[in-house]
Amino acid sequence: MSRRAVLSTLALGSLSGRALAALPPAFGGELRLPAPGPLALPHPSRRRSPFEAYVSRAVYAPLSELGGAEVDGDQLTFVLHEGVMRHNHRPLEAREVLRSLARLLRTPMAHWLAPVARRGTRLDGEAVDTRTLRLRLAHTDVQIDRWLECEALAPVVAPGVGAGPFRPRLIEGGLRLSQFRAGVRAPYLRRVFFGPARPREDELRALVLGELDGSWAGDSLLGERPTQAMRLRDLNRHSHVLLSASERRRRELGAIEGWLDRERLRRVGLSAERRIGGVGGPAAARLAISGRRTLRLPAGDSFARALGEALVALFDEQGIPLRLLESGSADFALAQSSPALPGSQRAAVADALAQTGERGAAAQVLEALRPRPAEAPRLNALVLGRRALTLHLDADVSGGPNLWDFHLPRRRIEVP
Repeated sequence: MSRRAVLSTLALGSLSGRALAALPPAFGGELRLPAPGPLALPHPSRRRSPFEAYVSRAVYAPLSELGGAEVDGDQLTFVLHEGVMRHNHRPLEAREVLRSLARLLRTPMAHWLAPVARRGTRLDGEAVDTRTLRLRLAHTDVQIDRWLECEALAPVVAPGVGAGPFRPRLIEGGLRLSQFRAGVRAPYLRRVFFGPARPREDELRALVLGELDGSWAGDSLLGERPTQAMRLRDLNRHSHVLLSASERRRRELGAIEGWLDRERLRRVGLSAERRIGGVGGPAAARLAISGRRTLRLPAGDSFARALGEALVALFDEQGIPLRLLESGSADFALAQSSPALPGSQRAAVADALAQTGERGAAAQVLEALRPRPAEAPRLNALVLGRRALTLHLDADVSGGPNLWDFHLPRRRIEVP
């Protein structure tokens, strides 16, 4: 497979539907990448890894890009910009935004609706007209403009249908993102294709031979570097990986903290970090652990499987047999917090609490949105480390960190 094109950076701002007609006709090119995790249609409320968060950001646009808001007392009025289109080229309507937010109440990201009031299991709000949405606020001391940047609030009209720069489709055994020129962010890639994850040796060999446009660091490559000259692109997406415990095993987390060697977890792509923005887990404790334990993994996640096997070895050194499960109840479980509010450590703490089943995630969201947040609570989970999303690209390839920043001139790279 020869390489399709060479990438160069072009910074793009938010574009209205009217401005898109003036864009140059040189859109094109395809980027092909192996997926570092399970392939499925992306969704803003399913962002369990940096990869899922990254793809979701390419398909769905946050509310802050789709309209503007005014606050009068406890009333929030949100007005969609004129010409905002969804992926089927029909105008996005306020009632669809309201329904999308209401569906969020039934997902693990429901804590991000903490600023607005509810009527039982529904939001306290209405669509005034096709472009105007009115919501009642439950808390008026939060930064609403900041809240509207939350990626989990991005409108979802139907599975895979949003207002972002790419349209997704599961096809040919992979996930294809196609250019959506009517989006508020205009992509300069015609297509992005994520294929199934490949074994580490196969992927590294293909990358060296120039058969792939890129590869992910920290997962299938496990930090190795190909001999071909490469560039590394940090994609500004990361998550903290947590080890949470069932109620009856919670006290054991402190003992595990005392002997857990995070440096050895680097081999499966984790940075050795113990905390999320200063928030750590249980303090080390003296507690004898005996008997077999179980660890629940996300189904079909090769990264979680590799991390689980590493934990099996670490537990075995302590004389504790650890069994891996992909379903059912277990003593311990892996979770990845992917903050829905970019750049906020407090957001990461909120998502971590939600992922581990702890109460208090909604309170942490409110603190993240207040000008002077209070102290964060201690997590009843161990922070195993941070998982970043980095892309290997050929040295001849340049580009910004986001899919919608890539521009492909009309020339080819021939693989020697």
